[in-house]
Amino acid sequence: MNYYKIYLENEGQYRDINRQKFREFITEFGNKTGLINLKVINSYENSEYEELYYRLREFVLTKHPEYRTLFYEILEQKGFQLKDEILLAMRIIGNEANTTLDSNIKDYLLLSPYINEIRTQEGKFYIQSNIFGDFSFDTTYHYLQNNPHLKDLFDFFLVKQHCYQASWELIKYLKDASLVTFLLPSYFEGNYYHAVVKDDKDLYIDLAYGCVYDEEVRKKLLAGEIVSEIKKEKIQESLEIAKAQESLESKKEDLPPTLVLALYDQSKNMTRR
Repeated sequence: MNYYKIYLENEGQYRDINRQKFREFITEFGNKTGLINLKVINSYENSEYEELYYRLREFVLTKHPEYRTLFYEILEQKGFQLKDEILLAMRIIGNEANTTLDSNIKDYLLLSPYINEIRTQEGKFYIQSNIFGDFSFDTTYHYLQNNPHLKDLFDFFLVKQHCYQASWELIKYLKDASLVTFLLPSYFEGNYYHAVVKDDKDLYIDLAYGCVYDEEVRKKLLAGEIVSEIKKEKIQESLEIAKAQESLESKKEDLPPTLVLALYDQSKNMTRR
């Protein structure tokens, strides 16, 4: 089975497309406002346009709020998944907070027109959006702070945001857990794979985002397909089966084990259809 081909069909082929969409958005916004010129845009590589977008977003919200409405109007016209505003806020809180949030960070997050309130209660965070609804979550640091083996994982993966590796490492330290991979809508076009760990309380531990959330939040925020859910005790056995069926073309790409398992399960579901 050529898992890499399945990956390309679902995520890989859209990565450059989404980056170019970011470039198109930044160029149009720059032409209309003069806040960024073509010379600056051209100085970035294709792989960096996503980073440039987030820098521009912060610059507009903090320094040029008069262009905020135009910024989001163009984004919406381009078909951007605006729920990313909620995901971004959760990721920032997951990186920066334990059970309380610095007032400066909170004020910055509330500059988004899609976030109306952020509060904490009994160690959990609550984001209220008039557009997208209410979202409650814990930070992974707070939720897992009593596990002494996880400090290095927090320090590394909250920065790197490598969900495949983060989930693969995290599940080693948890009992009665499952490795779960979603196929989610990407920024503008196509999809992307995202891996988390589901614990014995049916909570999703998203170490790459720094957040822990329940099924209700998952359905509202990550409204995509669950392509793989594997119990911890079945992971090695399933991986051996998956690798035994992987084609030579796919093996050359050296896909991470979490993704191999997800693509194997997805291929089985495709065959059944």
